[in-house]
Amino acid sequence: HHRILGQMLPGIAYFFAIGLAFMLAEMALLEQLTPFLGKPIYALAVVLSGLLLASGLGAGWGQTQEFRSVIKTFGGLLGLLLLYFLGLGNVLSAWAGLETIPRLLVALAAVALPGFLMGVPFPVGLTRLVEGIPDSEQRRIRVALAWCCNGCASVMGATGAIWLAQLSGQSTLFLAATLCYVFALLMLKKL
Repeated sequence: HHRILGQMLPGIAYFFAIGLAFMLAEMALLEQLTPFLGKPIYALAVVLSGLLLASGLGAGWGQTQEFRSVIKTFGGLLGLLLLYFLGLGNVLSAWAGLETIPRLLVALAAVALPGFLMGVPFPVGLTRLVEGIPDSEQRRIRVALAWCCNGCASVMGATGAIWLAQLSGQSTLFLAATLCYVFALLMLKKL
């Protein structure tokens, strides 16, 4: 059991980190888009549906890519989240005077861009995690553990994000998400 756990540690860390990062980015988008759209219900609808759709597409695309392209995707995601950390608030402020429909479209684009890229890490990590392991109990344990870590991290991330936003401002969440994805990338290379 110790040996299996030792082999699984990078995997556990990876799926935990991407779960945390996803939730931090989601909460950051929600925080930034709520004042921009004026109604929390709009922001919730745009962020949740936009992220689900975009990350679903990203996941589908990610499964067809070679590992090198996936690493580039990670790079693009890190760059985009850093840009959001530095300036999404300013962009949204500049466009706050638009009519409702154009504002919704801007918000959807702001969510869909990182959303697509954020969909890639999970299936890619899962593929790496079970690569070369025949269909067996060990394979099933690995997949279950990946889902479990990801789910736990999501719950913790939601709570942690609220705390972090109150402590150091909303845009810090984008920075925290970036750091989680950097850590995940380091773990992915160990899988």
